[in-house]
Amino acid sequence: MFDSLSTWNVGRWPNTASADFMVTVKNDTITTSNLSNKASGYKWLFGVGNISIEPAPTHVYDSSGKLSISLVAFGCEGSDTLTKSITIETNKDTTNHNPTDTLIGISSQEKQIKKPQIAPNPVSTNFNLLTDKYPVMIRLIDLAGKVWRQETLETSVPVSIDDLPNGLFLLETINSEGSAFQQLIIKQ
Repeated sequence: MFDSLSTWNVGRWPNTASADFMVTVKNDTITTSNLSNKASGYKWLFGVGNISIEPAPTHVYDSSGKLSISLVAFGCEGSDTLTKSITIETNKDTTNHNPTDTLIGISSQEKQIKKPQIAPNPVSTNFNLLTDKYPVMIRLIDLAGKVWRQETLETSVPVSIDDLPNGLFLLETINSEGSAFQQLIIKQ
């Protein structure tokens, strides 16, 4: 990488991805604006099991409620995750509220927890997850959005991955304080 023909910065160019986004909500539809820096890939989690890898997707919800939306921005030196809460009301619900309501609430108060330590990574048979707070729920998600494993850990115990295929996975960890995402490479 170079700044000019006279100044070369080989090996000194920071390339850590930084996740950032805004959300616009209208009725049952959200539109995202991706404000991330230095990212080469993205993964959106819409809080209802749906995932997108588009840079700035639109999503339609089937029901009202308070949901968390997460953006994972991937870069050369790892990933960064930002989670925001939204409250959405749709006209599809059968509960009592005015059909003209389009209440839209956004809060960036959702807390991202400190990323747990994973060892080893890449992993071939099992890995250990060390975190500051237990119990913790873990989910292993492939890049197509399929959840391969979901379990709750009460303490630091080895997590077997014998039944998972080789590849890059997102490891989501959730405890009472918030959530975090990080990459896990499975190589058997």
